[in-house]
Amino acid sequence: MYLKITLHFFLKKILIYEKRMVVWEIDLWTVFITVFILVFLTFLFVLFQLYFVPNDDDFRSSKYSKIKSKLRTGDLLIVSYPSYRGKLVKIFTGSSWTHCGMVMKKRGKYYVIEIARYSRDERGLILKPLDDWIEWNSDYIISLRKYNGEKKFPKKKLQNLLKQSEDYEEDLSVVSWLKTTIRRRYYPEDKDYYYCSEFMAHIMQKIGIMKKIVIPSSFKPWELLYGKLPMYDGYLYVNSPVILDL
Repeated sequence: MYLKITLHFFLKKILIYEKRMVVWEIDLWTVFITVFILVFLTFLFVLFQLYFVPNDDDFRSSKYSKIKSKLRTGDLLIVSYPSYRGKLVKIFTGSSWTHCGMVMKKRGKYYVIEIARYSRDERGLILKPLDDWIEWNSDYIISLRKYNGEKKFPKKKLQNLLKQSEDYEEDLSVVSWLKTTIRRRYYPEDKDYYYCSEFMAHIMQKIGIMKKIVIPSSFKPWELLYGKLPMYDGYLYVNSPVILDL
């Protein structure tokens, strides 16, 4: 009975005249056409980003076996993933580079610092042995951007920051990826969840090698690979990244 009354009330509000449908003085055809156009334009944008934007991976290659011994703390590793998540990142960033981590050398062994999710038990802030990380990503394109500053990378500050960040979680929200499309002025944030490139920028700002001009969430993975980073004097990343030939 209630459903019939509600339906009757709604139908009374609908007036059809001159091929127009109006509800509460709102032209539904105009709304429908507007929504259709927006959806269609969004579809075209997604299609363009996925299939017509060229991959930005035209870099020289270098044998991993030769370059491994030359790695140092602070070097950046960036991966191109063809998965659906990788495609989503490409839609928002226009780049094929979708994930990144930072090399850390500790007691003669190499590790990769990253915010990621490998399983239910291995997620959030992860310190993964380099060889294991390379093996996990061996089916994908891996690139390297080396730290080449005159000043030594502040390794002690990095280790202290990692201790303070042990409980950090990974941010997989699509809404958060939208933040990379807007460069927002830096302001202090109190949070414990990040996505990969955001955390790399957070590290560099916290340990004092990157200027606090924009907030970490404004940085995309491709910017960490070949973009111009606002570093303090004495700290520098090379402008010629390489593809690792495994």
